[in-house]
Amino acid sequence: MAIRRHKDRWLIDVSVDGKRKTSVLPFETAPEDLELVETRLKLELMEERASAMRQSADEKSNKGWNLEQAYRHCLRVRPKWKSDEQRKNVEKQWRVVSAYIPGTTLLAEIDTDRLDEFVQEAEEERHVCGATINRYLSFISAILTEAGRRGKLKAMPFLPKQEEGLGRIRWLNDSEEELLLANALRMEYKDIAEAICVFIDTGMRMGELWQIEAHQIDFDRGVLTIEADQTKTKRIRVLPITDRMAAILRPRCTSPSAFVFPNFSSEGFYRKFVKIAKTAALEKVIPYTLRHTCCSRLVQRGVPLVHVAEHMGHSNLQTTRRYAHLAPQDKDTLRAVIQGAEWGQARAQGIIPQ
Repeated sequence: MAIRRHKDRWLIDVSVDGKRKTSVLPFETAPEDLELVETRLKLELMEERASAMRQSADEKSNKGWNLEQAYRHCLRVRPKWKSDEQRKNVEKQWRVVSAYIPGTTLLAEIDTDRLDEFVQEAEEERHVCGATINRYLSFISAILTEAGRRGKLKAMPFLPKQEEGLGRIRWLNDSEEELLLANALRMEYKDIAEAICVFIDTGMRMGELWQIEAHQIDFDRGVLTIEADQTKTKRIRVLPITDRMAAILRPRCTSPSAFVFPNFSSEGFYRKFVKIAKTAALEKVIPYTLRHTCCSRLVQRGVPLVHVAEHMGHSNLQTTRRYAHLAPQDKDTLRAVIQGAEWGQARAQGIIPQ
């Protein structure tokens, strides 16, 4: 019974779905007023239940957003995804991710368990390494982060990042470089051969070289400047121009606003490069091998890692340290330092500090 007498008062006790509300009224309260209070308490409980159901529905649907809607929104607002080169990269990542997590998946359903399934499926079917999986997870994280900023995601799931090894460090020795260039010229890919030379001498990323205009090259000072908005890390880099670079770039600088490698794309370069490498019987050689080659040679020839990192545009010195084992090591000099020799004396014997 909802209304009952308790000592010298009326006690109204109402329950809806296990939740209760009570009210105590004086004994003189009229019966119709007691019924009104009872009705009001029931209505309050029912409204609270309806509100909880609406909230649950909102959380489940994230107000109507699914993964593809969040991805499309991210394409519109994320600055790093604005360039044509970056747009192509994220579209490739989207094709992979959406093959395992359909675009119709509600954001609320993308929890750590669902991401664990994605990692396992991608590893088993695509045979990708931990570093590649982490790039996919970073892509998903960017989408979910933007959704969270718009109030479409209540909580960010834990991202099951994978352990990364040293990765693939494949570089070209001098004879392999000569073979690669010879095959490019034999196949009448002169432009590709010239781009290969610039990549090896600068360590630039493909997306950086295609954006370089003639006004960014100063032949008098012997430097090439990559503007901040052209780099992955959004930091200016000034690179030295080698003699063979100068010979390649001068004829290409027809006007200040001219692209030095016009009508080039990473996709087109990749296809031709792989074809050249395959013809030259060079195994595990891809365009990124050229960047590895530049970095490896700098380290092998004794350039301190901090300078190598600056030249390559590494935002984290740990990236450069992957090449540290290639640095020249004079064990006799190190032994002399350990036994008490001054560093300057030891360095004079040939070792360059890393």
